[in-house]
Amino acid sequence: MFPQLKAFVLRPESWFRRRTSDLHGARALVIAFLVAMIVTLQAGGFLWLVSERMTGTITRDNPDRPPEWMCDDGGDSPFSGTDIGETDGTPAGCTEPKQETVEIGTVVWQEATGVLPTLFVGMLLLWLIGGVAIHLLIGGIGTEGTVGQTLEVLAWCGVVQVVTIAIVVPLLVLSLPDGALSASDPEAVLSAVRALGVGPIGILTTAVSVAGTLWQSYVLFGGLTAVHEASRIHAASVSALFAIVLLLTALT
Repeated sequence: MFPQLKAFVLRPESWFRRRTSDLHGARALVIAFLVAMIVTLQAGGFLWLVSERMTGTITRDNPDRPPEWMCDDGGDSPFSGTDIGETDGTPAGCTEPKQETVEIGTVVWQEATGVLPTLFVGMLLLWLIGGVAIHLLIGGIGTEGTVGQTLEVLAWCGVVQVVTIAIVVPLLVLSLPDGALSASDPEAVLSAVRALGVGPIGILTTAVSVAGTLWQSYVLFGGLTAVHEASRIHAASVSALFAIVLLLTALT
């Protein structure tokens, strides 16, 4: 297994060339699905760690309490006389306090859980759209190699992304400030979050991200050269465009 891993890292063209006939869209979908799931778990794990350190509290409107227009003047409410929790027609929940005190981390994690599914679906869509675009750029229909093979090559690039994130996340965790995230001032917490990855660790995480992007581009170059029998200049041009897009996305 180690020789195969070494070949994938150092000689992706020969690694793909030995597997060209086995590359197809169905397996590409499986790999892309697993990559998207792992990346989503990595992002979720990091966000959970950050939210756990946000122990400061804020006061916000109680989401379990109905709007004021429903609770004020219960007798004049359009809901009066209905069986909604109180004998006098007052809507259920109006006895709840108007505001509640919650940890900032709880709010952040609630928001994160709503974003993570979008990240998962978005990664799959980007893989599909990106794979089709790369296939057209490398030669399109009628050339050596199928769309399914191109999609699997791109899916294997996602494996490199998983490795890169697995290195970057611990570095970001090490850069988490000890006390700033536990402040009760949202602005102070936001400033602490913006400061993540600043300094020597920030330079290191950026270097790892750039190296990961170049590695993905190198894997893509080897796969396109092997699958499509494309000229090295053509494959390198498409791979370079791919790397530029990834770098612009990662560094903005």
